[in-house]
Amino acid sequence: MTYTNIDLGAVQETLLIPLWARAVEFGQPDPILSDPKSAEILTAIDYDFDKFADAKLSQIGCCLRGRLLDSWTSSYLAQSPHSTIVELGAGLNTRFERLDNGKLCWFDLDLPDVMQLRQQFFNQSDRRQFISASVLATEWIDRVKATNSSSYFFIAEGVLMYLLEDQIKHLFNLLLTHFPGSYLAFDSMSPRMVKIKSGTMQSSHYRRNLPGEFAILSKFQIGTIATKFIKFAALQIYPSSYRPNTIAAFR
Repeated sequence: MTYTNIDLGAVQETLLIPLWARAVEFGQPDPILSDPKSAEILTAIDYDFDKFADAKLSQIGCCLRGRLLDSWTSSYLAQSPHSTIVELGAGLNTRFERLDNGKLCWFDLDLPDVMQLRQQFFNQSDRRQFISASVLATEWIDRVKATNSSSYFFIAEGVLMYLLEDQIKHLFNLLLTHFPGSYLAFDSMSPRMVKIKSGTMQSSHYRRNLPGEFAILSKFQIGTIATKFIKFAALQIYPSSYRPNTIAAFR
């Protein structure tokens, strides 16, 4: 068997954590998230996944997060089946395989080195396209808007915690400017959890129960003051001229 080598930047390499988590979960008798594609990919990658073996809390958390975001996306597609879905920082996510309804238009967006790896395991089609770009850039916007869709749903899973505050504001402004009324589903971390995972709270009970991969990969950049630990949200974004300084929750 020919294995795929990994040559990614520090932040990009973190995409292997949720891939591993979903693959492990697929082997469980009653999985939180059933993802045979991730299990297939895992066996084809030349990487020491054994170092994640003790990260049970992280493994479960990744799968719960994925299931929640799947649920939100599915609910949205039930209302708007012909929508355009954009996975920001797609990594090796398999959400299209899990949720495709045969009608939607889907974009997987990530940095060039990630998309090069992604193309070894996934195929593009007339309804599913890859974009090699930073989420903070602007060149991907016209390509997405070219679908002339009446509704857009953006997903940022495991992305915002690697961005600085100004970068997050920039991303939100891009969506506000170019896709007013669109939805954004995302997760973020509180300042407390950032400290735990970055190792600045070494004596914490939570630190003792968190995996060591965070020390060898990338440190989180920002915490969102929202909940004690991790916040999940699906928001509809409006320009200030429509509803000043507000973002309406999607249910």
